[in-house]
Parts: sequence; structure tokens; C-alpha cells
Amino acid sequence: MKKSLLIILSLLSVLALASCKNQKTANPPAFYFDVLKVKADLTCSSMRSIYNPADFDQLEKDILAGKVNSTDCYYRLRKILGNYHVAHVYIQPLEPDPVALPLTFYNFGKEIHVCGVTKQYEKYLGWKLIKISEFEIDEAVDKITDFYSYETVISKRYYLEKKIPFNDFKYAGLLDKRGKLHVTLESPEGKTEGLVLKAIDTRLDTMEEKLNKTIDLLTELTSSVVENRAVSYAVGDTICGAERFKSYVERAKEELKHE
Repeated sequence: MKKSLLIILSLLSVLALASCKNQKTANPPAFYFDVLKVKADLTCSSMRSIYNPADFDQLEKDILAGKVNSTDCYYRLRKILGNYHVAHVYIQPLEPDPVALPLTFYNFGKEIHVCGVTKQYEKYLGWKLIKISEFEIDEAVDKITDFYSYETVISKRYYLEKKIPFNDFKYAGLLDKRGKLHVTLESPEGKTEGLVLKAIDTRLDTMEEKLNKTIDLLTELTSSVVENRAVSYAVGDTICGAERFKSYVERAKEELKHE
């Protein structure tokens, strides 16, 4: 009897595990269907003659096995599409990744220079980029553009001319164990300096600009009545935008004249 009971319990356990497995397969995450859409597009496009489904099929299996999250899937897809070396075949997120480097770069001939910085790094504006992590620029660019659709070698460098998502460096294997990026810069005088950069949320830059505009507008107000009224409007500034907030301040001034 005990033996029979154990057999029954074992069978039930196997069935339960099989049921869970089937349920997981029957309800794949939304990004699984993104892979299917990309496959369908390629199959029906002019690239169908060179389209190879093998990498996509493996990605599907890894998703169903729970080995891949949405960000992993995005970078896997980018890498697969990048292997075709067709500049117009790529994917991008619906919303830009706001977490990026505090520096932006520009190509000047064969050199790459810092062309944009946050306030903390103002002194490095115009400095030349020498290394990313321990790699020379061309080698580092090769690693980053593994996830980038390009057609010519020179076009790879142009990838650095945008606000690069910090995850690009992560998936390229360029971050240290603490998740920070090491870069080496050279000043116009030839002085080199290493920086350890962490990710920043670029949305905060926009927020700071809005707050500065708000402060400037508030300092123009002389009446405490208007100040109090405008401050109450200021809470909505991040929702309605600085221009609409400015109209609120003007309205508050007009209301004061008639009180």
C-alpha cells in the first residue's frame, strides 16, 4: 500500500512539473513575440535570400527556458541583426534608454573628442578620448558595435556620436566589476587622465533645467501673494512644462492687480 502510494505521489509530482513547464511555454513573455515579428519581417523582405533563422530559433528557446530577460533579448536581437551589416536593418526601443554616460563624443577625422558633458565634467570638454576600459579606441568600438548595424568600417565610429545607453557598455563587456566604465582622456596640452564613470539618468538633466527656469521666474516675483500662488503652480511644472508654467505666473501677476 505504501509502495503504491509513493508511486502515485511520484506520478503526480511528474505531472505537476510537466504542467508547469507546459504553462510556461504556453504563456511566453511579450518580448518573445518581438522575436517572431522580426523573423516574419525578414522572411518577407528583400533579405530573405540571406536570412538565417538559426540564431533567432536559439533565442526563442532561451526565452521559453527562462534564460533571457527583455533587455537580454533586445541586445541579442541587435547583435543578430548587426551580423547582416545592413545599416537600415535594426531595432530600437519604443522609448530611448535614459540611463547613459555623462559624456558625449564627436569624431574629428581620426580622433574622437568629448563634445558634451554634465556639470561635474566640464573641464574635460574638448579632450581627446584615448581608451575605453583597457582597450584602444578602435578595439573598444568593435566591441560596442557588435550590437550596431553598420555597413562600412568608418561608420562604426559614428555610433559614439550619440548619447550611448550605459547598457551598451555593459553588454559589450566594458564595465568593471562594480558596473562602472573607465575611460582615458587627453587634454589639448597632452596631459592624460583616467576617469571612472557611472551611469546617469539623463531625465534628471531635463528636470534640473526646468527647476532652474522655475527659480528664475520666481525670483522675478515681488509679491508674497504671487509667490505663494506661483509656488503652488510650480508643483505641476514637471507635468505641464516650463512654457505653460510661465503663463501661470503671468496669470498670477494679473490676478494680483485686481485684488
